[in-house]
Amino acid sequence: MPARALCAVLALSLLYLEMPAAAQQAAESGPVPAALHLRGASSCLDLADVEREIRVRSARVRIVDERSGVPDLQVDVNRTSTRTVHVAMNVVWPDGRRSRRELDAQSCDEAETAVAFLIALTLDPSAREPAPAESPAEDLAQDIHTRLKAREAPQPRFCWHCRKPLHARSDKCPFCGEKQ
Repeated sequence: MPARALCAVLALSLLYLEMPAAAQQAAESGPVPAALHLRGASSCLDLADVEREIRVRSARVRIVDERSGVPDLQVDVNRTSTRTVHVAMNVVWPDGRRSRRELDAQSCDEAETAVAFLIALTLDPSAREPAPAESPAEDLAQDIHTRLKAREAPQPRFCWHCRKPLHARSDKCPFCGEKQ
């Protein structure tokens, strides 16, 4: 995630301290159901993709269709320019309290990731950012490095004339000049 969006998400995540008591109690119990509704640029965020991103961050948050007795999350998505996606999330808690979070992202994918993280953190304070997966190139490089280390090291050699140590690939003694 780019630094700008990450900073925005982290700054907003600090606001979880002002969560209503219902969310704090939910953090200490089992599954956390919530109703999620996306409005605005439907081509930008997909409900199924946002739900999948939420599950990656928190196994406890469950998106349900029913609005009664669960937090109601209304996410408005607007493209403010060709490079910016503005997201506003309104949360209506079961006790009637309301909270609002806003963020700007550089792309729809970035907005989707940020919204999922924000929802997971709002409903489950123990939610976390998933560990980055190693790319295949990193796996290949690590494999090559491991195999190179596993090779046998050449036996130390000494000059037959002056008995000083030789470099592993030298044909001539650097001290006395004798050919080996």
